[in-house]
Amino acid sequence: MKNLGSRPDKQALKIGLQHPRKPESILAPFSLSGKAVATSGDYQKYFNHEGTRYQHILNPKTGYPVTGMTSATVVTDTVMDADALSTVLFVIGPKKGLAFIDSLKNTECLIVDKNKSPQLFQGMKDLANFSLESFKENLSH
Repeated sequence: MKNLGSRPDKQALKIGLQHPRKPESILAPFSLSGKAVATSGDYQKYFNHEGTRYQHILNPKTGYPVTGMTSATVVTDTVMDADALSTVLFVIGPKKGLAFIDSLKNTECLIVDKNKSPQLFQGMKDLANFSLESFKENLSH
């Protein structure tokens, strides 16, 4: 059986989170082995109408697109969980999202709100090669 979450040479995977407004730029790099990562955001599937950005993630309570968030990235044990959790965090927002992640084991997150302010769960910064330096540089331009 193939070991998911690592390269055949056993080296960690190098991850670069895409800048939500500058697709050619990286916001935060890190290395990952034996874990999964997923991001939900407002920047791949969206349209603009009369100056308003409408993205594809809907609030189940209202049926309308979620507002107030730019992206939510989750690192956890399985890609299925990472994908589901990143969508949940995108919907519930930073405050509730960070509290929710705090209740889970082996799970880290990086949330970017509509003001482009990064909020991360403490263990995210402990990932190998994690850096917010390019995040800060890219958001200022």
